[in-house]
Amino acid sequence: MAFFAISTPLFAEEPAAPAKEASPFHGVASLNLRSSTTSRSDYDYRIFLASGINLEYEFKDLVTVGLSARANKDLNREYRATMTDLSLSASRSFELAEGFGLGLDVSYGAPVQRDLYKYSNSKGTLGTSVSLSYRFAGALTGLAVNAGYAYERYMYEYQFANGGQILTKWAISQSYGLSYTWKQLTASANFTNVTSWDFDGSQENDSFLAVETIQYRIDDQWLAQVGHINDGNTYDYLGARNNIRLYDKRRSQVYVGGSYKF
Repeated sequence: MAFFAISTPLFAEEPAAPAKEASPFHGVASLNLRSSTTSRSDYDYRIFLASGINLEYEFKDLVTVGLSARANKDLNREYRATMTDLSLSASRSFELAEGFGLGLDVSYGAPVQRDLYKYSNSKGTLGTSVSLSYRFAGALTGLAVNAGYAYERYMYEYQFANGGQILTKWAISQSYGLSYTWKQLTASANFTNVTSWDFDGSQENDSFLAVETIQYRIDDQWLAQVGHINDGNTYDYLGARNNIRLYDKRRSQVYVGGSYKF
């Protein structure tokens, strides 16, 4: 009868373990298969294997330092692989109000592409950007919008490339985005317009980049995605007519792939 007099539970609850502090270091590795046509022919298809890695270290309540590297492998040409991007950045984000965020970023892009340092004597690119985002709540939960403004300064040893072509000095860009998340699916669309000037102060180009993506979150680490990329000139060669197309059979790219977060 003494057994029933014991007040301590038979399976005593163990003390809760202290919450594990989140690591300040994290990153994302991605791999995509891209297919596109060129301006030479409607039937000249190219297939690329695009890889990338982003590493970040967060100094709590101060700044996040990032390193990004990207490369392409042209599967139509067995031995052609190109590094397309290597950049170092420092960023900081703020929550201005509930759902309303502000992001600031400065970066340096190294001249990793062969033509940049061989023919243009590039010393890299300095950039800075500011972005605003808003996540809706209530009946519109899952919907988010963002907008950004960026400035880039191109650095070269000389103002002219080998052969005499005048080089780009600086560029500004405006970007706009929209996304909607439902459970594990996220659909997004982003549009960026870039205007650049050369060392003579003349406007060189007014171009755009449009990206539409559908992502499926498999778990906290794995993500699968499909998408479409299109770029080109914002205006025609006369500078009078809007030349933006949702799909361009000679410039559009479609891709499928995934990423791993660690």
